[in-house]
Amino acid sequence: MLTKKMVALTVAATAGLAVAACSDSGETAPETVTETVAPETVTETSNAGAAVSEDLPAAVTGYSDEARKDLVDENVTEAEVQDVLKAAQDGKAKVEWDDDGYFEVEFGEIDIDIDKDGLVLDVDR
Repeated sequence: MLTKKMVALTVAATAGLAVAACSDSGETAPETVTETVAPETVTETSNAGAAVSEDLPAAVTGYSDEARKDLVDENVTEAEVQDVLKAAQDGKAKVEWDDDGYFEVEFGEIDIDIDKDGLVLDVDR
């Protein structure tokens, strides 16, 4: 009986060492990274739209391939695009300058992106 207890203790000790050896795999807990992002600030100034609209092109001079596809996909006519540009020139549309080199114009349910030369880059309804 003493032999069975010694064997059992030896097996238990060996199993304990095996578990201890396996548990130290060198892995550490996941690292937590905290990032602080400053909120975007939008400043509106009276007549700011007027200053932007002065730089708008006088007319649509053409359409990029993407804009041509958008006209069909979004069911927008060239006349509607002209109306959006006219509304922007009259100060009736929301106009923003994008630092990528084009105006974002929103009027009614239609949004267009147009560069200073009058090339329409994107159309959305």
